[in-house]
Amino acid sequence: MDASRSGTASVAPTTAENEGGGQKRQRLVAAGSILGALHIRVDNMYCAACPHIVKSSMAAVPGVSTVTVSFTAKTATVTFDDAKATTDTIAAASMNAGYPAQAKQ
Repeated sequence: MDASRSGTASVAPTTAENEGGGQKRQRLVAAGSILGALHIRVDNMYCAACPHIVKSSMAAVPGVSTVTVSFTAKTATVTFDDAKATTDTIAAASMNAGYPAQAKQ
């Protein structure tokens, strides 16, 4: 298992502008990879199963390392490798599962 997935890597947070939409998201530098920490608003979550579907759809995107979904807040926090995934591909995965997602400003 590589250090970025085991949670043992040294991580230094920085803030960066997303080139496409000017959305701010945290970037974490760990073991030579750049990991983005994205906070997303997720719509259409109405039952206890919804967060599990959102989580599994986002986690299936190559490059996504962690997904945490809050049913109460209707949000998801996703950590991913910028070289393998984008905010658009993560949001599209949620949308394709029936849950429109938008990066929080």
